[in-house]
Amino acid sequence: MNLTSHLDIKSIPELGLHERDRAWQRVVVCLIATAVWTFELWTGRFDPLPYRIGLVLSMSYLVATLAYLRFGNWAQPAEGRFLYFFLFSDPLFFISMLVLDPHTFAFLHPLLLVIVVRSGIRYGLRTMYLSWSSAIAGSLLLLTNDFWRSETSLTSAYVLMLVCVPLFFASLIRRIHNIREIEHEHARFAALNESTLARSAFLAKVSHELRSPCKGSSPRSTSWRCGVAPAPTPTTR
Repeated sequence: MNLTSHLDIKSIPELGLHERDRAWQRVVVCLIATAVWTFELWTGRFDPLPYRIGLVLSMSYLVATLAYLRFGNWAQPAEGRFLYFFLFSDPLFFISMLVLDPHTFAFLHPLLLVIVVRSGIRYGLRTMYLSWSSAIAGSLLLLTNDFWRSETSLTSAYVLMLVCVPLFFASLIRRIHNIREIEHEHARFAALNESTLARSAFLAKVSHELRSPCKGSSPRSTSWRCGVAPAPTPTTR
């Protein structure tokens, strides 16, 4: 069983629209990170090495996103590999921002919750767990930064936020997708009903057109129009 069938992303309505929306949001985040790190390098207030790494990372991620927008399989996005790459790497990219520049981005750490939960709302509970697992694994990078080791209250709030994601949002996401499935079934049955009514109306019209020539004519002409040869007229001697 491949990843596509396991995550059941193919059945998501308007999958291409969701992916384009996520891609453009990613472009905005990359541009903001690039602008911030460029400014920090220009001012030179802190150690330039993390900002250089962050600048390379944000520009690389921006190029990958633009490539996805240009060359992605938008007819069937779930058939491509970019979709799964970004589902897994979006939390990692955001966590790298928190690690490389905590003085600027640490207060934005609740946005990681938005990234994880929105992936579940868009694509289902299994997708949320994929994104959540990526966030859990990437959070170990925070231990490499002195800021996060010293700010114990902030780090504790961050950890508590991630741990509580399945507890508070799993049932909500499951209910959202159950409602979507019900709405999808209602729409499918409505379309099927309309098709049946249209077919019945068409058959009724055709039947009426076939019966019409057999009415209101002389017996002789009626017989010929209905496909029956008239009876021969007896001759008198």
